[in-house]
Amino acid sequence: MLERVTCEDIGFALNIVKWLIKLIQFGIPIILIVLVIFDLVKIVTAGTEDQTKKSTKSIVQRILWAVIAFFVPMIISFIFQHIFTTRNTDGLASPIDWINCLFN
Repeated sequence: MLERVTCEDIGFALNIVKWLIKLIQFGIPIILIVLVIFDLVKIVTAGTEDQTKKSTKSIVQRILWAVIAFFVPMIISFIFQHIFTTRNTDGLASPIDWINCLFN
């Protein structure tokens, strides 16, 4: 029979994964917001209607990607905690242990 793996056993790998999740959740939206600011400066300084349309389209896309990047870790957490379950000895469903280690 296999031994039960604890959070401490895989702690280093989980710390790396947690760091990557935080980078996706906060780093990417911050970078995209800075790029939106640059696009706004381009709109103000360009003066041409064609450049304004291009920059406006780019701003909308970057804002959408920032929102998506912020919510991706929450969506993944929800999927893993509510869909992928194991059965306890009493037959009740419970979240997989490594998911609890990762998100707690």
